[in-house]
Amino acid sequence: MLSNINTTSRTTPSRDHILLLHDGSPSAARAGELAVSLAAAMQLALHIVFHLGHNWTRLLGDEWLSNASTRREFWCWLEEDLLVQARAIMSPLEEQAEQIGVAVRTEIITGHPEQKLVELVNSSRTALLVLPHPRSRPPAPFRPLQLDIRAVIDKVDCAVVIGPAAAGQRNPAELLKKEIKKQVRC
Repeated sequence: MLSNINTTSRTTPSRDHILLLHDGSPSAARAGELAVSLAAAMQLALHIVFHLGHNWTRLLGDEWLSNASTRREFWCWLEEDLLVQARAIMSPLEEQAEQIGVAVRTEIITGHPEQKLVELVNSSRTALLVLPHPRSRPPAPFRPLQLDIRAVIDKVDCAVVIGPAAAGQRNPAELLKKEIKKQVRC
């Protein structure tokens, strides 16, 4: 009877890394610690991707920014400063991973976070995608991701883990329970 079973199997390429999306928020830092631990436990490399939004390019100001060359110089200065800050934010996670023998690669991306993230995950051998908590708020000058997590989950071909809320941040499950209780009372 067992001889009638088709034993051919599809071979899937092995997955070799965990991809962490970082936005500079405390929640992303906690998700990063989780990603480092998972990478060590699963013996996978870690790819840290920092999303740098371009919302600041719409910045127009007073007279000193009305000149096109002045505006261009200011944007170049601001972009370089943001890149330096993004690298500084990723650095502790990179060091933590290297200390425990996890291979790390960092990258800074711009553009629409959903589209870039889906492209990154599906074009590489990502075993696990780790995202910051959806209610995370990065420090200025970085912007919240405004990521549609459901859209990402539907489009990526790997498992997705959502990181914990930042310490002191209210748990969205508790907020939902309170909202439901309010509606039941009415």
